[in-house]
Amino acid sequence: MKNTPFHNREVADLLASFTKADCKAFARFLEYQGNRPLVALWKALQKKHPEYNIRDEKLYQQVWPKQSFHDNTFRALISGLYRLAREFVAYQEFRSNDFLHGNTMTMGLLKRGAKQAFLKAERENDKRYEKTKEYNTNYYAYRYQKEDIRYQYVTIFEHRAHTDSLQKMANYFDYSFLVNKLKYLFVMRNRQRILHEAYDFRMEAEILAYLDKHPHPHIPLIHLYNQLLILLQDIDNESLLKKIKAFFIQHETTINPEESRQIITAFTNICSLNLLLARSTYAKHRFDLGRILAEKDHLIVGSYIPHQYFRNTLRIAIEASELEWARWFIDAYLERVKPDQQENLSIFYRALLHFEEEKYAEQGDYMQSMGASNFKFINLFYEIDFRILAIKTDFALLKPKPKRMAKEAFQSKLDSFRNFLNRREGIPNDYKASCQNFRKAVSMLFHKRIGKRVKAQDLSAGLRSMTPITQWVWLEAMLVKTLDYQRDD
Repeated sequence: MKNTPFHNREVADLLASFTKADCKAFARFLEYQGNRPLVALWKALQKKHPEYNIRDEKLYQQVWPKQSFHDNTFRALISGLYRLAREFVAYQEFRSNDFLHGNTMTMGLLKRGAKQAFLKAERENDKRYEKTKEYNTNYYAYRYQKEDIRYQYVTIFEHRAHTDSLQKMANYFDYSFLVNKLKYLFVMRNRQRILHEAYDFRMEAEILAYLDKHPHPHIPLIHLYNQLLILLQDIDNESLLKKIKAFFIQHETTINPEESRQIITAFTNICSLNLLLARSTYAKHRFDLGRILAEKDHLIVGSYIPHQYFRNTLRIAIEASELEWARWFIDAYLERVKPDQQENLSIFYRALLHFEEEKYAEQGDYMQSMGASNFKFINLFYEIDFRILAIKTDFALLKPKPKRMAKEAFQSKLDSFRNFLNRREGIPNDYKASCQNFRKAVSMLFHKRIGKRVKAQDLSAGLRSMTPITQWVWLEAMLVKTLDYQRDD
């Protein structure tokens, strides 16, 4: 239909994902693979990237200025654009993968029996592998494929020659299998823990037993995923966690950025689990690796930092009391989040920083903005964060012997948070339980603060028994302060 907004079309979603460099490259691609109407259509659309706020009839006029709108013709044109856009993505992915491109070229030349061309392409391919300084789990599969192609060449042209290609092929096949199997076993174990999904962990015991006798520290990714898998089954083994952290930091420059992000995320998730179990020393371990993602620019996906990566990074820094680093991170990276999310994130995290610095007057303006009825949180988890921060703020501002009105107001806030958690849908059960335990812990501290007789050891043991529990580092600090108030009295 001529009045259809183009941004409602399926192809618009794909085109919106293009970077500026993609847009220019797609224009060149269409000049070779498309036709004049498609080139004209993309020229018009490119000016509207990435929102594509333009209607079909307007586009049609820019492609065929002397013709009236014809729906079937336009549909065919859009269909052609969509087909070529997908082909372009496949081509870009293929050309951006030097290993895949090099292996495919050498295999194609070998199949054609072009011996000299094959040998030249193989030498070029060898140089790509020799120059590699950063590895991911796919590297070993590509390297196995490369050695397989070399072995096929030997069987065709040099079948009686002595060569190590067969041994290399077997070795890289083993490395590829081991590193990927370990990675998938770890991911399955982790998802089973979080989502309670059922998986078949075949070969897990055999692989762990083999690596116990034959460790592979010379292949850092095998060693890391092996140790992470062991740690996941012995979650509170802080000694092993420290060794994994030290090994990763030592080899971090040899690991591909995307692989680093996955390993660090796995590591920080294990630290977060320990924090939920009231083990505060894990906050520092988590920050030691979590900061690397930001400092090495590993947080960016496509053109932006996803808001959840921004949130997790700041939470990791603040819980480790790294406030200067957190402020640097906000100043350096807030503008790299999607523009429509920046103000929302800025308001909350500047409020949180002011709270941590005990600048409650400055914090108040930001809290008031978030408490307004027209303020829209990015998602439910940010609203929970805000409510938790409001409780922490009110508790921090409570005097040692608050008046009745202050007591009732604070108790009302705790009750409101409990009802909110029970009422709202979409909160994972484990996370809801950790927030409810936070509320109960604050309630225990509150009653101690206002004079309820509870022994210090009973209060401490009571708080530590309420797991999983969020905000443990802060709760532990408040426990110390509350007991100090009692001693002062």
